[in-house]
Amino acid sequence: MGRRRFLTTACNGSIDCRDSLVTESTVRSPILINLLILAANPRDTDPLRLGEETRRIDEKIRESSGASQFSLRSAWAVTVDELMYQLNAFKPNVVHFVGHGAGGQIVLETTGGLSRPLTQEALSTIFSHFQQWLQVVVLNACYSAVQAETLAQRADAVIGMTDRVGDAAAIEFSAGFYRALGFGRSVGDAFAQGVAMVKVDGLPDADTPKLIHRAGVDPAKLVLAGTSDVALSVRRAEDPRVPARLRSLLHDGCEFLLVKNESVRLPTGASDEENRIFLELGMRQSKAVFVAEVDRYATVEDVAAALAHRLLPRTSYGYAWTLVADEVALAAELSLVMAGLKSGDQVKLVGNHLRPEWAPDMR
Repeated sequence: MGRRRFLTTACNGSIDCRDSLVTESTVRSPILINLLILAANPRDTDPLRLGEETRRIDEKIRESSGASQFSLRSAWAVTVDELMYQLNAFKPNVVHFVGHGAGGQIVLETTGGLSRPLTQEALSTIFSHFQQWLQVVVLNACYSAVQAETLAQRADAVIGMTDRVGDAAAIEFSAGFYRALGFGRSVGDAFAQGVAMVKVDGLPDADTPKLIHRAGVDPAKLVLAGTSDVALSVRRAEDPRVPARLRSLLHDGCEFLLVKNESVRLPTGASDEENRIFLELGMRQSKAVFVAEVDRYATVEDVAAALAHRLLPRTSYGYAWTLVADEVALAAELSLVMAGLKSGDQVKLVGNHLRPEWAPDMR
């Protein structure tokens, strides 16, 4: 039978991350970045020092200034089913695979502990369901660069290996990479530091790691930031799916608002990443401008109410909120796509005061 063994830790500089302790310091320090380490070493493959690599990653993040912002989970003897479970349960921002690779495929395990290669297409399909919060994928396995190329549309940055990579080099690269991320360095800089660690130790695999990124993403500016609004603002400012004008607003400091699918009523199957659109949001009696990310199948009424609650939580109850485009109020019952909205459009959030049922009709 397969083994489902994992460890979740909230890293903080004052505690041992291997202890599942909730302390005052961990409660006060917000966890923004979920890091999932997946390990597989089937019985019919050469033994690897998976535990040592996992320990070094944990150690380097714990010792960094940003330790309290990381939540680490490690899973062992990973099968396809376990992979899907962990991605659904943990919603990682970073996925790190450590194990074997062959023929451009990473090797997971069967329930009996034997090798189970995962094709490029299969891995890409799996990750397509989790790309809303996925920033970085590291495939620390031999010959994984080809598979990493396939995943470049599923995450902001992906790291793979162009050739065979030795245990020592794989471990040193990971240690340097995650130490830099823990100190808030960009993914590009962290990758360079990981390579530098391999070179400094005189190991022969310094040219093996390869950094691949999604079109329009600059690894030198890509900093891990989790899934808060502020964090997503950093990501969306470099996201080619976002219209250039809105990316410019985000670069200029415009506030970003994410309308989560849980806050609006959506039809079944309408929560895919491809359904997200980006709007420039203004208000009738304010000069404030926002960039909002919403699902195009949510209704105008639901989106307007969610935005009003975010921006005006104390007064929104007394108004019927709607969105206005080109000075025309959009029908409340229509979905955004049916109302004709698309990424880059300008809308205003407008509230009309509700007349209480008990108030006399003044007409």
